[in-house]
Amino acid sequence: MNTQLINSNSIEAMLASPNIRQRFNEMLGQRAPQFISSIIQVSKGFSQPVDPASVIASAAIAATLDLPIEKNLGLAHIVPYAGVAQFQMGYKGYIQLA
Repeated sequence: MNTQLINSNSIEAMLASPNIRQRFNEMLGQRAPQFISSIIQVSKGFSQPVDPASVIASAAIAATLDLPIEKNLGLAHIVPYAGVAQFQMGYKGYIQLA
């Protein structure tokens, strides 16, 4: 898999795209801007460059499950592995979904 690794600035650029904003608006309604802001905050916390498409895809999974990705809440996390972000549900997320 030949993925181009890009910093958090390009994640912000991708999130500014009308298509991506529309998809998050469809999933989250009025909470979409807040969720997009949390995606940017999470991506700034990465210590290594991460593929921005994988960050957005992982965030979309969290949005579909209606779980916030704020680190302090512990419901869902976006974790970088070898330059690719992956969705991980926290134990509190399992409890909330149950």
